Amino acid sequence: MSAPFTNFDFLQVACNPAVNYLHTGKALDVLSEFLRKDDESRWPNNVVLRQLGLHLAGSSELTRLIRGYLGSHKRMKFAELQKELQESLKWRNRFRALGCRGFSYVMDFQMKGYNNQQPCQFRLAPFVNLRLALMPGKHLFYPIRVKQYFRQVIWPDNHYFQKKIPSIAICFGKKTENAWYVFVMQSDLASKGLSCVREHFRGWRNILFANVVAQARGKVPTLYLCRARDVERACYPRNEGSWMCTWAVGKHL
Repeated sequence: MSAPFTNFDFLQVACNPAVNYLHTGKALDVLSEFLRKDDESRWPNNVVLRQLGLHLAGSSELTRLIRGYLGSHKRMKFAELQKELQESLKWRNRFRALGCRGFSYVMDFQMKGYNNQQPCQFRLAPFVNLRLALMPGKHLFYPIRVKQYFRQVIWPDNHYFQKKIPSIAICFGKKTENAWYVFVMQSDLASKGLSCVREHFRGWRNILFANVVAQARGKVPTLYLCRARDVERACYPRNEGSWMCTWAVGKHL
């Protein structure tokens, strides 16, 4: 397992299947700098938030974020916004510990509708019982262009949809009593999306794998991750039956 995962707090990931991360560009960095000028109990009020652009250099991203978020959450009170921003600052530290910028997501732990969305030849066999997806949430924060892109994605461009929203990333594998085996992790948004979409979801592998580890801990002693070159090898008939020899990457939980 790579260094970012070694001392990571997986309990927080396991306890938070939905993350609303209010961040774009340098918005949270600006907010963090603003709060450091005094103690953290001195959170800015509504008036100060509106005037951040005048008082802080580079705060335009933060003001756009706040105005946009309040615009889509008409009934939100300032205390609720303050709580969301506080949580986002905490998640900024957690995502940084994973070595990525982070984004909002909701975990889908079963992907029950996957096979119904696929032709017969592409449906998953019953033994593929490890199925997880990072999904966008309708009420979670995303930059405007990313939200707009969600509505443009058509079925052939994404393997899995939930309530007409495309997945951010998916994971398939096998659970046994002694170990979990991860066969594949992939992101259609990160490979086929617009550049702004790919940039926003950069680091999806770390976040998805962190959620896999968080779910496996306490259930099995070992988690195995199949290497990309072995996935490719297993796709060809000449390698049929050799897949059991490819599990070189393992982690005791």
